[in-house]
Amino acid sequence: MSIPENQFKELEFLKHVDNVNWVGVSPSAEFKAGEKHVPVLGKDSLLCAADGKSHTTSGTMAVAILDEIEKPSIRQARFTVSD
Repeated sequence: MSIPENQFKELEFLKHVDNVNWVGVSPSAEFKAGEKHVPVLGKDSLLCAADGKSHTTSGTMAVAILDEIEKPSIRQARFTVSD
């Protein structure tokens, strides 16, 4: 699995920014188009779905992002999403 190095640098920079409300979101290892599921959220850990694999569908990611927009609960941090 490759690590998106520039995005990691951006996250490290944002962790020291306190005058802007920001939030980051990351899918699991495999991100593919698909139906929505109830999102499982985490912090900075790679998550696994109920089947033991690390995957997120576009539908699940959309639900997680819209939930955060409608009812913000994360501030100045990143969260991860899994099916």
